[in-house]
Amino acid sequence: MVKTAVLFETYIRDDYARQVFDALKIAKPQKLYFYSNKAREDRPDEVRRNELIRSWVNEIDWDCDLHTFFRDEYVDQYTSLSGAINWVFDNEEQAIILEDDCVPSLAFFDYCEKMLEKYKDEPRVWMISGDNYLEDYNPHGYDIMFTKDMQIYGWASWRDRWKKIDWDYDFVSDYEKCDFYDSFFSTKQQRKYYKKLYTSQHEFIKRTHCWDYVFVNTGWRYNALAVFPARNLVENIGLDGVHAKQNKKAPYNKEVTYKTETYKITRIPPFFQDDYLFENKVFFAVRYKQTMLRYRIINKILRIFYKLLSFSK
Repeated sequence: MVKTAVLFETYIRDDYARQVFDALKIAKPQKLYFYSNKAREDRPDEVRRNELIRSWVNEIDWDCDLHTFFRDEYVDQYTSLSGAINWVFDNEEQAIILEDDCVPSLAFFDYCEKMLEKYKDEPRVWMISGDNYLEDYNPHGYDIMFTKDMQIYGWASWRDRWKKIDWDYDFVSDYEKCDFYDSFFSTKQQRKYYKKLYTSQHEFIKRTHCWDYVFVNTGWRYNALAVFPARNLVENIGLDGVHAKQNKKAPYNKEVTYKTETYKITRIPPFFQDDYLFENKVFFAVRYKQTMLRYRIINKILRIFYKLLSFSK
């Protein structure tokens, strides 16, 4: 049985959330924080699905300290998710966080609990990530790795890390002043990619306080790292919207490659250093590839458009 508190974040995606909930029923956490945003009243189907998800509390038949936070009014997704995480860390020193489309393996919970205990007093460990985009990465023979590439598709952390967030800190402007990107990222492509990403998202982040951007960048300010498993322990089934499950080529939609009940950790890196090889492989296999593909598609469309335009003259 899982001793660490688990936060289960939901809204209206009952088809995805059901798979996560079924995994929780198998894991049987001793403390479950069940969160649900309110559906918009003018959308009957959303209301129905929202009420269905909330009814699942009646299926919790194991010995469980159950906490519920069912909102009475709809709030935007960023306020919703950050509010849920605030709620659990207001009550717990550490927690495992699962959104409604992140289906965990049993080994995920064992891995999180081991890493939460091992690194609770190490401030440079910012969070525990449960997914691995490379599915089965183990070139050094270690069972975990440290990386700046923090991901929130099934993760865990501690109250003191979360509470370090300064929601009003303008990290985008500050990064520009101190040449942060040049000093933090190891390759020219990474520096260019992240600088463009955060610059383009500047106003959006300021307006929404998009919690994942803010949480990760707060960690970067403290020169912190995430722990990643050498094998994928969480399957994200929702990143491509309703078609995620059908699109097996989606870069973030990786199947679980470690399906035992426990995650065996026998070899840990001897140095507290980010794994540049892993970061670069993930970056060029996932982020950079996606960006380049998007640019190629846009450029091709533009070339066709201008060609047609020239013909019409």
